[in-house]
Amino acid sequence: MVSNSGGAYNDALTKAIYEPFTKETGITVTTVNYQSAQVIAQVKQGRPQVDLMDNGLLIFQKMTRLECLEPIDHDRLKSVKGAGIAEHNLPEYAVGKNV
Repeated sequence: MVSNSGGAYNDALTKAIYEPFTKETGITVTTVNYQSAQVIAQVKQGRPQVDLMDNGLLIFQKMTRLECLEPIDHDRLKSVKGAGIAEHNLPEYAVGKNV
């Protein structure tokens, strides 16, 4: 379950990322359009409904302070390895994009 902003952006992500991911892994990606406040509330209630969020690093900093995220093992993400992503765009709880 992935939360993103929906619309044409979701359509593009589906074609470019989610469908190839499903083809490679067999894992179906379902998308929803939740605002960060909704996800924070879900986590605080112990019932998060998303596995990943497509959002800005400032939102992830806020969610980190509120203890709403789990750390990411960047070494397990083969697309991150060697991608040239600057270290400051790989905080413990997120992967920066669109830079």
